[in-house]
This record gives sequence, C-alpha cells and structure tokens, in this order.
Amino acid sequence: MEETKTSNELPDEITIAYRIEQDQKDKKDYRKIAYTQSKRMYIKIVINTTDSIIKSVIHKHKDYEFIIPLAPIPCLIQDGEVCFGEVGYVYPINVDREHGVQAEIKDIAMINIILDYDWFTSIVNRLKVKHGPLKYFKYTDVLKTMISNFYEIFNTDFELKEDMLDSIAEDIAFEIIRANAQAFNEETFKPRVYHKGLQVVCDYINSNYSERITIDNLAKMGGMSKYYFISSFKKFTGLTPMEYIIRFRLSKAKFYLEFSDLKIQNIAQKIGFSSTTAFTNTFTRYIGVTPS
Repeated sequence: MEETKTSNELPDEITIAYRIEQDQKDKKDYRKIAYTQSKRMYIKIVINTTDSIIKSVIHKHKDYEFIIPLAPIPCLIQDGEVCFGEVGYVYPINVDREHGVQAEIKDIAMINIILDYDWFTSIVNRLKVKHGPLKYFKYTDVLKTMISNFYEIFNTDFELKEDMLDSIAEDIAFEIIRANAQAFNEETFKPRVYHKGLQVVCDYINSNYSERITIDNLAKMGGMSKYYFISSFKKFTGLTPMEYIIRFRLSKAKFYLEFSDLKIQNIAQKIGFSSTTAFTNTFTRYIGVTPS
C-alpha cells in the first residue's frame, strides 16, 4: 500500500495556479482539468480507470472547494471526521480546513471545483445570501450541464474562449450558491459521519461490498453485541448496516451505468446482487427510476 501523503509535504498555500502547474506535470489518463485564464475557477475530473491506488493528500487552502463524487467516496476526511461521500451530492470544504480522501480506494471518481476566495466571496456578498456555501447539497442537472459546457469550451480554440469561460464560471458560482441556499431549507439530507470505533467495520464494507456480508460478522468485527452494533452504527452513520451496504452498492451502480459499457445484469452481479431483478427493484425503490 502506498504511504499517505500528508499536508506538510505540500506548500503552505495551495493556490489554483499551483494545482494547474502540478496537474500539467502529472498528466494521467484518468485526470482532466479545465480553468479560466484569470485563475478564478479550476475544475478537475478524476476517474481512476486502473487498479492503482490514488494517494491521499490531506491538505488545506484558502480557496473554496466543492467535491462531487461520481462514485462513492467512503472516506471523505474533513477536520478529523470521516464521512461517506455519496453520488448525487456536492460536498463543500470549509476554507482553510484540513481535508482529503483516505488512500485505500482504487476506483475513485470525482469532480473537484476550486473557486478563488476573493472572487467567490464578492459574488456571495453581491447576492446578499444569508448562508455561506457550507451545507451539503444536491448535484443538480443545471450544474452538471454547466460543468460539461465549461470543459467543452476549454477544449476549443477561438477568439472569445476566455470571455465565455469567465461567463460560465460565474454561472457555475451562481448555481452553487442557489443550490446551497436551497439546501438550508431542506432537512432531508445530512452528512453521515463515521464514529472512530466503527471505522474498521466501514472500511471492511467499503472493500467487500460485493460479497455476502452478515450483521453477525460485522458486529463481531466491531467488538459489539449484534443489537448494540446496529444501534451504534445507525447513530453514527444515519443508516442501518444493511441500508448502508445497499446505498453503497447503488452508488457504485450509478458509477458503472454512467462510465462503463457494462450491461445491467453484469453490473448487478459486480456489485453483489443475487439477480438482475433484485437489483432493478432495489435501484428503482431507492433512486426513483429504473437502471435503464
């Protein structure tokens, strides 16, 4: 296993310009970047298509950051807490707070949006919103389309390219603020934070989600009685152990449906369902649409 990369190996201030420079040096097949020439916005899509483990980089910076999981991120670290990064949501990172992703993840896939602190703060102040962008919120179709347009324009070459990128960047900032403000009026989603005593159980589920997992074995692994384990797990994750396993499998399914050519029956088998029918029924019940 590769060693975890800690914050003291990084510069004291990680700027957008530094990120761009490093990514241009370290070009990999699963990493795509786009940014405005003014360095107001930087977007990186990471899709690890190999079996390599991406190093964990625990760091902090003064710019705003938003992490969008394209596959579940079971160990999203912020301020010493470890939460479950679920597909379909955007995770704001507090300014100047340590954050990162645990190293033991192979098939990581996510989008990172970095916004210049002064520029984004000026937009927040201009809009006079009550809350800063600190609450987890849904990844909207509007934001998804804007990010796609940003990449499309970035990879073209014409006279008005930079003006268009600046315009889209501002639209993305507006949508983040709007979606985040709406989240403050909704209590349907709360981040699920791991309790340290349950970390070993969650790590096991994250690595063996496609296998047959029993509550008795998980409880034994956590050193608890079955009923105390279920109660503790739900208290600290917001889900029962079986709900957690199902949610994790379905998040993996979303990733394979969008980023692979696998057939539905192959996906069902890959993520641990006994049949395509069971997978389809569960997916429809939780997600609201069929896998197709």
